Amino acid sequence: MIEWIVTSSALILLVLLLRVLIKDRVSPRLRYALWGLALLRLVIPVSLWESPVSVMTPVAAQGAYQAVEKIPRYVRDRPDGWVDIGHESGYTSIPGEIAESREPVRYGWPEQTEAPLPELKRQVSIRNAFLLAWLAGSVLTGAFLLALAVSFPLDQPGLMLPLFLVLAVAGLWLAAYGPANQSNANGNSSGVLALMAAAREVRPGKRVCLVFLDNNERSLLGASAFKKRHIDKASQCLFIDLDCVGDGEELLLIPSKYSRWDGALLEALESSFPEGEEMRPHVLAKGLQYYPSDNRQFKFHVTVCACRYLAGLGYYIPHLRTKKDTVLQEKNAAYIARSIARFLPAYLDGGTEE
Repeated sequence: MIEWIVTSSALILLVLLLRVLIKDRVSPRLRYALWGLALLRLVIPVSLWESPVSVMTPVAAQGAYQAVEKIPRYVRDRPDGWVDIGHESGYTSIPGEIAESREPVRYGWPEQTEAPLPELKRQVSIRNAFLLAWLAGSVLTGAFLLALAVSFPLDQPGLMLPLFLVLAVAGLWLAAYGPANQSNANGNSSGVLALMAAAREVRPGKRVCLVFLDNNERSLLGASAFKKRHIDKASQCLFIDLDCVGDGEELLLIPSKYSRWDGALLEALESSFPEGEEMRPHVLAKGLQYYPSDNRQFKFHVTVCACRYLAGLGYYIPHLRTKKDTVLQEKNAAYIARSIARFLPAYLDGGTEE
């Protein structure tokens, strides 16, 4: 979310700067077309390709950014008097007597943060208010750009204001009260299918565990609960996250910032996911990579997702969380299952079969 806010804001500022610099040197149509870049970034909240130059590189090094990253996702009072503090690694439960004492509490894993509970609640409230305001501003900006894109080609400036108001109200209403999307063949079902296909291909063994996680959209509740119950395994074992693998020929393999330094892992990925079959694999082990899924709960992981490629844009997941999310290519699941069957012995045993 923070990356989306920073990069979108930076792109909007860049467009404003370019409009000031070029002024009347280019046609009005091209000047307005620049806003399409900002609109595109607002409607695509994730980054799935590496970039040698990123505005996040200097931002991530700042102390303020690191402090914001440590703010809990939530602080919830439970009926039994305990307090749950949600964070990137799961959640920490604080006994009621400690919560009422107003003494500093520790939360987070493996790196722990210490702060008084009232201060944490204040930080969460401020952060949530800021995110709500920014998201509302994003909806209004998107409505303005869409209204501009319609009224400008038609040469109807009088259409701009009413169209903007209609789009703004509709966008805010859908964001708050819109119906749940029932089409999720790629978003939810494809990972389950690929994991079940892999279970048929992989030889039984005590070193491999197949885990189905749910409630990804609700603050990663499934992954958080699993990590809390198996905290030692979650902090030491390698997790392969299969998410959105059903639509697209480009297969992205994204190691975490801790796993990308594992030479044996990268070598096993390269050899086990070959080119020339149903999909084209790409191991993204350089640059700033971010994928918003259950993988965020585990230190050592490799995210696997299928994408399409568009020149000038990069990799993208088509129709995600829309009614058109109805494509689930079984050949993708078959390729991933065979590749995982090759990967496990290559990585665990150095290439020998169990």
